[in-house]
Amino acid sequence: MEPDADTHSFIIKLYASEDGDLRGHITHAHTRERHRLRGLEDILTFIGPYLHSMGVQLGPRSRLLLWISQTPPRPSH
Repeated sequence: MEPDADTHSFIIKLYASEDGDLRGHITHAHTRERHRLRGLEDILTFIGPYLHSMGVQLGPRSRLLLWISQTPPRPSH
């Protein structure tokens, strides 16, 4: 069965690590692409490109989170 071009499904598995932080992974159901999660903001980082391809307009906070997640870290001196 071919998925709709404007529909995406994701499998999200979450757990609390021993230090109390959120951990898990998210998988795109159709492509099986998988990404490790270290916090809730990582969910938006993963699904953001899919939302963009669907023409979804993200709000300012979501756009900022995506921009921050895509900015390479600066080298430390």
